[in-house]
Amino acid sequence: MRPMTVTTPIADQSGLDGLRAEIDSIDRQMQELLIRRFEVTREVANLKQNQRSQNNWRPNRQAQLLRGLVTRHRGTCPQTALIRIWQEIMGASLALQGPFSVGVALAESGDLWDLARDHFGNVATMGVVGPAPQVVGAVSEGDISVGVVPLPQDGEDRPW
Repeated sequence: MRPMTVTTPIADQSGLDGLRAEIDSIDRQMQELLIRRFEVTREVANLKQNQRSQNNWRPNRQAQLLRGLVTRHRGTCPQTALIRIWQEIMGASLALQGPFSVGVALAESGDLWDLARDHFGNVATMGVVGPAPQVVGAVSEGDISVGVVPLPQDGEDRPW
C-alpha cells in the first residue's frame, strides 16, 4: 500500500502561504511584546527589591488580570488555553521578581503537584515538603513562599 500524500492545489497554495506569512508576522510581534513585558517586569522587580518584599506573589493582582482576560476575550481561542498561556507568563514574571518557591504536601503530591504546576507555571521552583502541617509550618517560617495542601477531610481534628 502506498503512503497517502496530501497536495494543495496551486491556487490555494498562494493563499495558504499568505496566511502562514501573516501568522509568522503575528508571532514575531507577540514575541516582541513578551520581551517588552519582561523588561517592565524587571523594572517592577527592581522597585520591589528596594521595598524588601518577602513574597512577590499577589493573588489579587493575578485574579484581577485573569478576570480581565476572560472579560475581554473574543474569537476562537479557547478560554482555557488563554488562561494557561497567561499562567505561564505570570509564573515566569514572578520568578524574575525574586525568590519564590512552592511547597507541595507529600500525601497528595501527585494531584497537588499538577495543580501547583498549572497555577504557578513551569518556571516556578517547586518541591515536595512533607505532610500538610509541615507545609504550613514552612510557609509560616518563610522557608517557602506558598504551600499547596489538600482540602481537609470530614472528621479531621487538625488537618493542617
